[in-house]
Amino acid sequence: MRIEFNGIATPAFRFDQVGGQTVSCISTFPRRPLQLPTYHEVWLDANILSQAPAANPNPNIDALIRNALQNAFGVSPFLAVAEYNRSHDPMTAMEMMLARVPRMEEVYGFDFDMLTVTSQSAQLPVYRDADLAYIKVLADLLIVVKFFYNIKAWGFKRRFEAYAKFVNRHLPSIMIVNYVACLYFFARDRRDLFESSFAKIQEAMHIHSTADRNRKEVHNLASDLAIFTQTTAFPVIQHPPRFRVPYIATSDEGFALLLRELAYFRMDITAGTGHGYPGFRPDGVMSTHCPASVGNTLQTYLVNLPVEPWRKDSLSNIAETILLEPFDYEKYVD
Repeated sequence: MRIEFNGIATPAFRFDQVGGQTVSCISTFPRRPLQLPTYHEVWLDANILSQAPAANPNPNIDALIRNALQNAFGVSPFLAVAEYNRSHDPMTAMEMMLARVPRMEEVYGFDFDMLTVTSQSAQLPVYRDADLAYIKVLADLLIVVKFFYNIKAWGFKRRFEAYAKFVNRHLPSIMIVNYVACLYFFARDRRDLFESSFAKIQEAMHIHSTADRNRKEVHNLASDLAIFTQTTAFPVIQHPPRFRVPYIATSDEGFALLLRELAYFRMDITAGTGHGYPGFRPDGVMSTHCPASVGNTLQTYLVNLPVEPWRKDSLSNIAETILLEPFDYEKYVD
């Protein structure tokens, strides 16, 4: 089944009361699908679930959950469970969820759909190795993005075209990373358009003095992108058939920036799981200000590249070289 997101726009929520971390709640789908009825569900990330509820609750987390319930949205710990499954182990993930959920039900007066969450969570250990391998590929690609980001004296157009040609010749193409590269390269030249969010981009793209520190930074960003793609994992509720519109709730401003700028515009669903096709969100900075030529660069060099094993091997070697020694970029350019 192919789902096109061309219905009513999905709203974004931001809770920023004085005295607590700002919380953003944004769907990875810019519009609702027309083909199926929809069910809106807030996915709490691990940081938010760990704080909700608490003896002295963050007022923004409290406002988020109460607002979701008032708008008849579901609230799910599935995203936090998926994060813990990757960073710890499946048992820790389930224990974390079971320790938090009963108290949340008591405080907020609603019942989690524990049957669905538990059945989804039970599938996570099966995919854990694949998830970690995927994050490794994302992280290696982000090391390449960081290299191009830090080349001095290049403007946005030259930087993005050079990156796109480099990927085309040597690396696997993962579109969510390509859009992040485009976003970060553009923000480097037009930081005025991104206000305080630009500091998070600089933090992610900063070159540290040790390879381990650089690995850690790109791994964190790769994990955020994996969360972004996780929202396509269980798109349809079967009985009755409804499309799940997930809203990621996060207090991480860097992740919130990605959610404000990127979204899925199409999804192919096979055997119950989905494959999403990302792009720039219509109401984001990139859609408003980024040159139209970017679309041609994406189509020419990055869309529909063949999936070939040698590209993944080449990526691993290039990423390691960038981390450990001076990288001779010119050697790879015809």
